[in-house]
Amino acid sequence: MVVEWSEGARRGLARASALFLLLGVVCLVALFGVGLAVGEPTRLFATCLVSGTFLTGVALAGAFFIASHTLGQAGWHVALFRLFEATMLTLPVGLLFLVIAFYDFGHLYHWVEEPIPKKAVWLNVDGFFLRTGIYILLWVVLIWWLHRLSRRLDVPGDLRAFHWLSVASALFIVVFAITESLSAIDWIMSTEPHWYSTLFGWYVFSSYWVGAIALWVLVLVWMRARGIHPYLTDEHIHDMGKYLFGFSIFWTYLFYSQYMLQWYANIPEETKYFVLRVYENAPWFYLLPILNFAVPFFLLMRNEAKRSTFWLTIVALSVLAGHMLDFWLMIYPNVFGAGAPLGWIEVVGLLGALSLFVGVFFWVLRSLAPAPVGHPFFRESLEYHA
Repeated sequence: MVVEWSEGARRGLARASALFLLLGVVCLVALFGVGLAVGEPTRLFATCLVSGTFLTGVALAGAFFIASHTLGQAGWHVALFRLFEATMLTLPVGLLFLVIAFYDFGHLYHWVEEPIPKKAVWLNVDGFFLRTGIYILLWVVLIWWLHRLSRRLDVPGDLRAFHWLSVASALFIVVFAITESLSAIDWIMSTEPHWYSTLFGWYVFSSYWVGAIALWVLVLVWMRARGIHPYLTDEHIHDMGKYLFGFSIFWTYLFYSQYMLQWYANIPEETKYFVLRVYENAPWFYLLPILNFAVPFFLLMRNEAKRSTFWLTIVALSVLAGHMLDFWLMIYPNVFGAGAPLGWIEVVGLLGALSLFVGVFFWVLRSLAPAPVGHPFFRESLEYHA
């Protein structure tokens, strides 16, 4: 028998979906209406690029969470399985903003107008869109497969579905490891075609991964307060708090490593990236470690804080804003140079895109069962202690 959301839970999810969808539409209509009227088209499309890359990453983080925990034979997360599944199924929202951003392709990627002969084998328009199409096709197919297998776990007894879920997860991890790094190079790093970092794929992953965890924490805190999720316990909240704390330190390690190694080597082709951010967009660069490291590190250090919905909400909001700022800082200085704009266009655009993503997420979540009760580790996820 498939377990369904209670009537009250369905109404709560429907109201949340409608509210965020309305906020997203209002923000985006205002963004494009006023933004085009005042003659700022490149800022609009650059905002869509920031939104598209970040939200696509968050959606992929949902699939990565399912795949990595399935392969690791983890049990604690199964009660929250549909939270991550709904996230990965919201992938089209992130891709929509990427498609909009690519409309202004020539202004966002300078190598289109000023080709670099030594890099033309990779940095060419045909190759860029061919690779982008391959990334998206692979992600859509594998996410569809994971979702199809997950639905078979809505009823007990189908252990073959779990076996194939493990196979699909292993394949996704391999494909994701390659396509995530290459897409980060294509979509983000190539906005500054003369700079490179072998750490960049990992760094981009860490940023949207922690951003996704922060978003999940906020959703779980809201669900706990409203009593919406039938299987959510304090132990799940605690574990997600530990993830938010631990992976914030992981992001900080990569943030420092990328900066320190290139600062120490002092090669002009590498340091120009950080000169543009440290000196010419300084306030925002120094805000990153505060929002993304200092706040979660000091506020969540105590074990009790990781179980406190109050402190988790503060930290998750800080981290989510910090990693959206991180994506802005990866892209905007490359497009606009010194003093890259961060005003109402960017704030309204990012808020609208995030709201649209969350609205669709709640709509998708409402259409799924609360948990895959046929998963062999389902009972473990209800009885474990963090």
